[in-house]
Amino acid sequence: MRPVNRRPCSACPPGLTSPSEALASGLAIEKLALWKPLYALGGRPLPPENLARHYDRMIAAGRRGDVIEFFMRRSWGSHPRSSPTRAQQSWRDQETLAHTFVYDPILLGDGSLPVERAAAVTAPTLVIEGGASFPFMRGTARALADVIPDARPRTLYDQEHNVDPAVLAPVLMEFFVT
Repeated sequence: MRPVNRRPCSACPPGLTSPSEALASGLAIEKLALWKPLYALGGRPLPPENLARHYDRMIAAGRRGDVIEFFMRRSWGSHPRSSPTRAQQSWRDQETLAHTFVYDPILLGDGSLPVERAAAVTAPTLVIEGGASFPFMRGTARALADVIPDARPRTLYDQEHNVDPAVLAPVLMEFFVT
């Protein structure tokens, strides 16, 4: 069993858990790029208030598969037919990452779009999403970019949830170098 790291943002100074907290703290950040912000839009239900603790308890009890199933049911509203079953290798692969699922509620809070915090971001920001991602993952880049004063959304149309680094790298290079 792995301990849960409460600082998912390794590039952030101690005491700050996310890039948005770093920006809100007044640190001098010249540019910011965000991949696939997972805020709840369009009537998607917000996660339970104690979701991080709920995930922690399941991990501590050795119920890694339950974390994955809970996430899928919460995200899609039901278990989609296309999702892997627990007997498949892809499910077991996801179970190895179950301890990281706690990062979403830590970083995203209640899951609602942080309009006030985003409006305070002054750094030029690129908000990127995959156009082939699951439906509940699309649209948040534009919504977030709409409230950050110097932001632009970018959709990588052939990319899914797990973006190809060879596709993402040139987009980031263009943004950070120009």
